[in-house]
Amino acid sequence: MPKALAAAVVLQPAAATRLATAGKVTLDGDTSVLDAYAAVLDEFDPNFPIVTP
Repeated sequence: MPKALAAAVVLQPAAATRLATAGKVTLDGDTSVLDAYAAVLDEFDPNFPIVTP
């Protein structure tokens, strides 16, 4: 897979299934590992205010 897609899968493992369904990546092996990895990651709003007045 291209480097940008590899980074997307690492940062959002839940996207791997969507990318595989779209035919952009190929998943081999036990794909439940990605689900387990996704379960330990926090999802956050990338637009959160770092500094508030």
